[in-house]
Amino acid sequence: MAAGRTEPSARVAGAQRRWPRLQSAPFRLAVVAASMVAIAALDLLADHVITGLNLFVFYFVPVALAAWGGGRNEGLAVALACSAVWFAVEYMESDPVAHVWNTGVRGVAFALVALSVARISELLARERQLNDELRESMRTVRQLGGLLPICGACKSIRNDQGYWERLEHFIESHSEAEFSHGLCPKCAERFEREADEPLF
Repeated sequence: MAAGRTEPSARVAGAQRRWPRLQSAPFRLAVVAASMVAIAALDLLADHVITGLNLFVFYFVPVALAAWGGGRNEGLAVALACSAVWFAVEYMESDPVAHVWNTGVRGVAFALVALSVARISELLARERQLNDELRESMRTVRQLGGLLPICGACKSIRNDQGYWERLEHFIESHSEAEFSHGLCPKCAERFEREADEPLF
């Protein structure tokens, strides 16, 4: 990765640490409801200040928050609620007949945003899970564990396929270890005695 950039899973984990309360349903729903009321009030006020000013795009905020923290069903419910709130605001301001069509169009847009954000959230959660599983697998792949069938005479080890391997080869193929051969002082002394001459 380039300097200054972080992995996507690290960014998601950071976002979760910064916004942990959005995972709590009561808090999230309170934030969503408050944002819908605030956007509706701003929408009413804005139309009185500048006729025709539309704050439609801001309704995506509560929809996205609900879908991100609560999933598809909560996101769709908030999309429907945002459509109803937007319809009520627009109904109070002008011709109600045209707003039925506009409300339907905006409702579909809200639902698409809810579905998209919920799917992105699910995929990121799945990515985090797979990354955690991969890290765990990588940790255990390079570790030896359990009982190893070893020959009492030559110290060869029986591998998973049932073949006998030299101890060094088995450990090198199942870990990060490498071997260099030498003699310990006790074995060197024994070999010197057997050969009746110094080895070194």
